[in-house]
This record gives sequence, structure tokens and C-alpha cells, in this order.
Amino acid sequence: MSKLNRAILRTIVPATKLQKFTDGGGLYLLVTPAGAKSWRLDYRFAGERRSKTLGYRIF
Repeated sequence: MSKLNRAILRTIVPATKLQKFTDGGGLYLLVTPAGAKSWRLDYRFAGERRSKTLGYRIF
């Protein structure tokens, strides 16, 4: 799978469901049906899966 780049990010439009676009290493872009985009990072701590939001933008 290729890494996300600026050209790919510009073509992403909201759909009726949440969309997840992965970049590798647990990093992904989450796009909501309302058009909000947020960068998230999945990781494990003490055996539990967790997620952190790194930043978001509402369009």
C-alpha cells in the first residue's frame, strides 16, 4: 500500500460512513460523513489497543 501524499489527500471526499485511510505504522486519516478529517494513531499499551487523535480539521 502506498503512503498518503498531498495529491491523494486532496481527492478524499466524505461518504455516508466513516472512512479510514492508512499510512502505515498505525497512522491513519479518519474522515467523517460531516467532512471532518482527523489524524489518528493506533498503538498498544499494556496489551490494550488504544488510539490518539493528533489533529483534526473541519471543512
